[in-house]
Parts: sequence; structure tokens; C-alpha cells
Amino acid sequence: MRGGARGSELVPESALGCLRSSVALVIGGYYLISALHLLLRPSSPAETALALAVLTALLPLQFALCRWAPRPEHRVRARAGLAVQSVLVFLPPLVTQDAWLGMPGFLAGSALLILPHRSAWPVFALVVSGVVVVHTQFGAVPPAQNGGPVYMAVQAVVSGLVLYGICRLRDLAVHLSRTKDELADAAVARERLGFARSLHDLLGDKLSELSMKCELALRLITSRPAQAREELAQILQISRRASTDMRAVARGYRELLLEAECRSVRAVLTTAGVRVDMANDCGRLPLNASMLLASALREGASNVLRHSRAEYCSVTIRRRGCEVVAEMVNDGVNPADPPAAEKPSEGGLADLAERLRAAGGSLSTGRAGAGRFRLRITLPVDPAPLARPARAGTGP
Repeated sequence: MRGGARGSELVPESALGCLRSSVALVIGGYYLISALHLLLRPSSPAETALALAVLTALLPLQFALCRWAPRPEHRVRARAGLAVQSVLVFLPPLVTQDAWLGMPGFLAGSALLILPHRSAWPVFALVVSGVVVVHTQFGAVPPAQNGGPVYMAVQAVVSGLVLYGICRLRDLAVHLSRTKDELADAAVARERLGFARSLHDLLGDKLSELSMKCELALRLITSRPAQAREELAQILQISRRASTDMRAVARGYRELLLEAECRSVRAVLTTAGVRVDMANDCGRLPLNASMLLASALREGASNVLRHSRAEYCSVTIRRRGCEVVAEMVNDGVNPADPPAAEKPSEGGLADLAERLRAAGGSLSTGRAGAGRFRLRITLPVDPAPLARPARAGTGP
């Protein structure tokens, strides 16, 4: 579950597949019932053939409308399909003088999915009213039997709302899954952008200066070779300084301070809808310890986002004598996940565990009660006097 493997997602792929299958089963089931009704009712072969042909055309159109509805780039196509569906729904009763309406409830549900809210519900009501009018005018079933027009209207309302509800649930689940991935990608992009900006600020001027001095040396190399040699010496000095600065910024990028990482983790988790309680009172730490704890905090936050459906996460970092203890506990863990999946056997946590062991520390993971997961880190530090506690990212 934790580490590099992707386990329980915020919206598991199995859940998305179940929702997609449910949409197909609901639509297919309703259309199958309608087809059986058409075959079993007393009517002429021509009328039955016409109704079945319309039903056959409506089925793939309905699947297409459900697929187009949530996509803005298919808005025009979806509205054109809705117009075609309207004709196919109300064509059979007008031609055959019969009450069968070709799934009017699904037309009402499609209107809710495709049209803006200000017009969707009026169209929904108009379709239901049309059901009552057409059934009253061409109904083969007497009004007193099976509820008459009232029964048909209620059936249209229920089937329309069922279609709308299950399609919206599927669309929201897909949107939630994509948003979670975009959140993780955005956090990575922010780090890369910050590194690129720091690199540009540090090396941009030096590279421009190198370019100008190289051009000057090229012009002087034949006419004034002594001055050209001086320029080349300066070029060598600038390039060495740039190389030193490059190594420094790369090292500084890795050496994230714990205080800054606390702020970053809080912001990322809060944006993802996770309530965060964070307490960091370990004071100032040696650089290596700060690097390791910052890496652990990043990796733990990444696992919370990627491998659970967390709503709450607590982070505590305490200094106890000659060691620092950090704990991250989150909810949203699937109780059905096997305990073996909780071992940091691969990926980011495994790499972090190796680094901690090399520094004399340890990393452990496990359940912390029903539906909760704990990441615990211990790291030895020098028994130096405590400085002012770090404030960034602390508090609820």
C-alpha cells in the first residue's frame, strides 16, 4: 500500500470501473425491459418493427450522450444528439397512435446532463408533461389501469433521475481522480519551477558575462594576444565560480529545511481537502537531520495523497534527548488491505529507510487503529542546546 506501488487510490480504479459498468447496466436494463414490452404487447408487425427500430437507434445514442455530456468540447454534438433523441422519443406515439414513448425518462435525464441548469429543469418538466399529454391522447391503456398518465409521468421522472444521478456520480468520481493526480503533478511542477528560477538567478548573469568575454577574447587573440590571455584567465575564473555556485545550489535544493517543508506539506494536504494538525517543537537541528526529516515529511505526504482517502492527518515532531521522533498518522486506509502491503519494501519509503539506517535512525510503518496508518521515524542528533522552536507549519 505504501511506498512506490500504487495501492488504494483516492478513487480506486476498481470503483471507477464499477461505476462505468453500472451506467451501462442501468441503460441496457431499461432498454431491455422496453424491448420485451414491445414484443409482448398486442400490435401489428409494422408498428412493432417501427418501435424496435427506434429503440435500436436510441440505445447507442444514449450511450454517446452520456459520454459527451461532461466534456465541454462535445457540447454542440451533445445538444444535437439531444434534439435527435427528442424526435425519436416522441415519434412512435405520433405515428402508431400508441402510448409507447421510446424511453421518455431517459430523454428527461439527458436534458439534465447536457443543458445548463437554468434550462435543464424546465425541459425536464416539459418532457414529463409531454408524456402525460401523449398518453392521454394516444394511450392504449385506460387511465384507470396502472395509474394511467400519472403512472407514466412518475416512471419518466424516476428513470430520468436515475440516469442523471448515476452518470453524475461517475463523472464526479473521474473528476476527483484526475484532480488528485493534477495536485501531485502541480506540487512537483512548483518545486521544479523554484529550482529553475534559483538556477537562472544564480547563473544567468555569469553566463552572459562569459559569452561577452569569450567574444572579446576572440577579437583580441590576433591583435592583442596579451589582453586576450587576461580575458581567458577571467573566463576561467568565472566558469570555476559558476561551477562552484552550481554545486552549491544543487546541494541547497536537496537540503530542504524542515521548517519550510512543514509549510509546504500543510499547504499541499489542505488543498487536497485533508485537515492537518501539525506540531514541530524539535528546535534547530543539524543540517543532515533536517534534510532527512524533510524528505520523510515529503514522502509521507505523498503517500497520504496517493494511497489513501484521508480526511485527517496529524504530524508531530519531537526532540527527546539525543534523538528526534517524527510521526505522521492519517485516516482513510482500507481495512481490507493486507498487512504485508504496509511494509516499506520498495519505492520512496524503502530509499528513505536506507538513508535513515545509514544515519543511525529507523523508519517503521503500520496500522494505528481502525482505518489509520502510522509512519514513525527516529533519528539520533547531537545533544546540543535547543534553540527557538520552529514555528512554521505548527499548530492546528
